[in-house]
Amino acid sequence: MPPKGKATRAAKGKGKATGSSSRSSRAAPPVSEFSPAHFGVELPDDVSLKNWEKLIHIPVKPTKYICPTTVEKLGIQDDVWAMVDRAGLRQVFTGNWHTYRILTIEFLSTLKIKYDRTIPTECQFRLLNKDYGMTCNNFNDILESPRSGIYGVAGFQPQQLWAAMADLTLEDTKHFVTGRAKAKALRNPVFRYIQRVMAYNYFARENVGNLRSDELLHLNCMLTGDKIDLAPQLLDQFHSQLTSPTASIGIGGFVTALALDLELEITETAVSEDILVDLKVLKAAGHVADGRNLYWVLKPKLYFPLPNPHLTTVLDVADHSNWLLNTPEHLNLIRQRPPATQARRSVARDEAAEEEAAYEAGGDVPQESEAGTSSYFPHHHAPPPPPVGYDFNAMEQRLYGHMDAGFATMQQHMYGHMDAGFQNLQTNMYGHVDNQFAAFQRQQQGYFDAQFEAERAARLRQHEEYMRQHAAYMRSMNDWQRAFPGPPQDPQDPPAP
Repeated sequence: MPPKGKATRAAKGKGKATGSSSRSSRAAPPVSEFSPAHFGVELPDDVSLKNWEKLIHIPVKPTKYICPTTVEKLGIQDDVWAMVDRAGLRQVFTGNWHTYRILTIEFLSTLKIKYDRTIPTECQFRLLNKDYGMTCNNFNDILESPRSGIYGVAGFQPQQLWAAMADLTLEDTKHFVTGRAKAKALRNPVFRYIQRVMAYNYFARENVGNLRSDELLHLNCMLTGDKIDLAPQLLDQFHSQLTSPTASIGIGGFVTALALDLELEITETAVSEDILVDLKVLKAAGHVADGRNLYWVLKPKLYFPLPNPHLTTVLDVADHSNWLLNTPEHLNLIRQRPPATQARRSVARDEAAEEEAAYEAGGDVPQESEAGTSSYFPHHHAPPPPPVGYDFNAMEQRLYGHMDAGFATMQQHMYGHMDAGFQNLQTNMYGHVDNQFAAFQRQQQGYFDAQFEAERAARLRQHEEYMRQHAAYMRSMNDWQRAFPGPPQDPQDPPAP
């Protein structure tokens, strides 16, 4: 039996305690309602304290699991259990471990991960003020998941699988983009239900309506039988809560699994008792409408009745006929709305109403569902026949002829008006540009002329000054020459002795 609110002891532990509890040498901070001391938590270092201060204000939501009753009511139980068993994740999807807020935040605040290149191999953490260490193999043993298998999305090409699984007529589904592709594009209830559980389980996040590439990879592994090495991916998910905090924390159930395996006594109250992806969750997300029967919502106003196990099974990987629910046998059952006897409506969230505008209208709908009743008018009889002598074809020809003529006239007027307007715009624009350019040229030429005249005047002034200085020099030389009547005589040689 899963724990109800309070945790109970589980199987013998695989983890190993690496130290005993000890008080930090760091001075205790003032006790407040958000401090670790307020909750009786002792953190070993400042890094853990900073992580705590970042995480304590983020809401912690319960990890959720497969609801056996719901998958049975939907008629998809055989496929769901077979697919999770192929990947070796039965215990992960059915562990029903409750989530405890302070236990989860203490674990994440003190978590330290060791890597082999880029792959996590082991981790160290604290739970209830005790230090523990654990390898990924130990973690996989606790979760009863394979010790080795597919890890990460490197080399995985999701586009081909997405094209085979998704309704590509919906908006933003032509090309798969992780985090933007809509989970509602998965038409088959098996695929969409397992994806929804993953989004509440080990890939827990706030926006569960979008699809991630690693979720598509895991769906592929569940179809092909490839095992999934989950522990390193869980450690990556834990680490992302520290490096890139989201709007909520939803992976606390796996922290509880570790604590139970280590035989720790948890006295904290669980954050919620609603830990199953049941019909209430599916109706709130707009996936299921109920009434006389259950109906799987393909698009707004397009419903497929459930259970129909032979029309929803996907266990044969080579057979894709049920992946999109679009064969003639499927289309014969699709309705634009649930039958008239249905009195109850699904309680859809505002998200479903907002997304309805994003869906393209139409789709493959059978022309007739029951004898004498059109599938387009499920609440009424077929419309009455036209009056006698009413020529529908002639009226249709006149109508379309009038519409074509009116459209051609409107098109001529519109294009004529556009051409005239464009010519006027072009003339005004080019005339304005020419005027502006001419004014700019005149202004530039005037500037150049003024600059040339100024430089020429400066050069003339410099030349005149030079001539004045030269004339003064020549006058001074003449005065000096007049002061001497003749050139100096050479001295005579002295007489010979």
